[in-house]
Amino acid sequence: MTDPMGQFGLIVAGTVIVLVALQMFYRAYIGDLDRWLELQSLHRLLRTAVVALGRFGLAARGVVFCAGGAILIEAAIQRRPWRVRALGGTLRTIGDASLGAPPLSASYRRINI
Repeated sequence: MTDPMGQFGLIVAGTVIVLVALQMFYRAYIGDLDRWLELQSLHRLLRTAVVALGRFGLAARGVVFCAGGAILIEAAIQRRPWRVRALGGTLRTIGDASLGAPPLSASYRRINI
């Protein structure tokens, strides 16, 4: 972080990540799920459940992205690049916080389809 533009770049990157998280919160609030998801063919009760789970998932992703962006911004401001974490580190940071472990009972993993 000897380059001043490096610190500025990390702050900008962290801010963009937080803005993406806010966009996820907004999409969860209005129920804007995947546009390719065919909900009209589902039974009304099942459609309601899918939308509720989708909203929860978007909000959960928003929390993780917001925490990741905040960690990136904090590391840039404090000039401590070793504090930057990948997604797994962000989840561990949230899990280590008070009341963080119960919401993170499932672990993040990539599913290849």
